[in-house]
Amino acid sequence: MVRTVTKNRRRLNARKSAPTRVAAATLDHLPPEMARRRILNTAEAAEFCKLSVPHWRRLYRAGRVPHPVRLAERKYGWPIGDLVDWMEASRGDPSRR
Repeated sequence: MVRTVTKNRRRLNARKSAPTRVAAATLDHLPPEMARRRILNTAEAAEFCKLSVPHWRRLYRAGRVPHPVRLAERKYGWPIGDLVDWMEASRGDPSRR
C-alpha cells in the first residue's frame, strides 16, 4: 500500500497541533502566610510589580527594591510577601518607585 505525501503530512501536523492538557499547579489552597513565602524570579517579580525587567534591574542595582534571596551563584529571587510590603510602602511615596 502506497501512501501519499499529503496524507502523511496531515497526519503529522495533526499530531503536532493536538493540545496536551496539563493540570496547572495553583497555590490557591495554601494558607496566606505560606503563599507570601513563594519566591519569584526576576522576570516574575518585575511582572508582579507591573514593571519591565530592565527597569526592575535598574531599581535593584540602585538598592530601591527589597533585598533578594540568593538561589544560586547568579540567580536571585524575591518573596511575594516582601514585594507586597514594598509596593504598599511605596504607594504613598512616589520617589521610592
